[in-house]
Amino acid sequence: MALPVRKGYTGNGVQTTLSTTTLNDTDTSTTFTIATSTPNWPVDDFYIVMDPGTSKEEKMFVTSISGASVTATRGVDNTTKKTHAAGAVVYPVFTAVEASEANEIASVMTTKGDLITTDGSNITRLAKGTDDYVLISKASAANGIKWESVATVALQGPQGATGSQGATGSQGATGPQGSQGPQGPQGFQGTAGTNGTNGTNGATGAQGSQGPQGPSGSAGWARGTGTPSFTAGSGVIAHGLGATPNGALITNVGVSSNGYMVGISTWDSTNITFKVYTGATAVTGNGSISVSWVAW
Repeated sequence: MALPVRKGYTGNGVQTTLSTTTLNDTDTSTTFTIATSTPNWPVDDFYIVMDPGTSKEEKMFVTSISGASVTATRGVDNTTKKTHAAGAVVYPVFTAVEASEANEIASVMTTKGDLITTDGSNITRLAKGTDDYVLISKASAANGIKWESVATVALQGPQGATGSQGATGSQGATGPQGSQGPQGPQGFQGTAGTNGTNGTNGATGAQGSQGPQGPSGSAGWARGTGTPSFTAGSGVIAHGLGATPNGALITNVGVSSNGYMVGISTWDSTNITFKVYTGATAVTGNGSISVSWVAW
């Protein structure tokens, strides 16, 4: 599968209508006008549906939007180009194309330790390496990275601080007093004694202690499928990572018999919280839905 393009999403895009007099079924890529200027839709790269639930239902991929002017590719997601009259209902929609891209990422991982990577054109799987191997950058490898063995080396801690300077040696003792001269004329005063020798230098300071150990690595990946229940249109899935993930993704498995669709609300260190919708409308009842999820 080719690399997916990041799509635009919004949680409160409003429904509006077509203002262009007629949108013919002959244009592949076209620009048309909607009734609401900037209806809180994403800026670009998202899907819309026009005349939903009718024989004229058509999905389009929006490439740009400016005010009330929309440029889109016609007849996508297994729909065909239709002729639409002014006043046709239109709003953002989640498509099978997007669900397939999400499922492709989830299905690539098959074995403990798998990594999701790319060769620049497709999503690929890199299997866990041999024990004690490390992941290195490798330009010649298909995905640009590779598991390889390396020599084990001890990590040296930082050099300790320089020891303090030794104390100055004590002053030498005073020399002995000169002998007294003979009586009569007063004798000369004796010469002063020589200075004592200098004290020895202080000992060198001890080496500093080893630096602290580096922080632990991140929590990793978790994925799964199931049929969680929901109450008043909201439910949770326990991801089991033991820490708050950086991101999460949850999608329908197949097509719900009630037309339900699912979207992520929030996640924390224990659960992924999801909401259930019918089209663009939030479900307020209770039930269950088959889903596939991944957290990282």
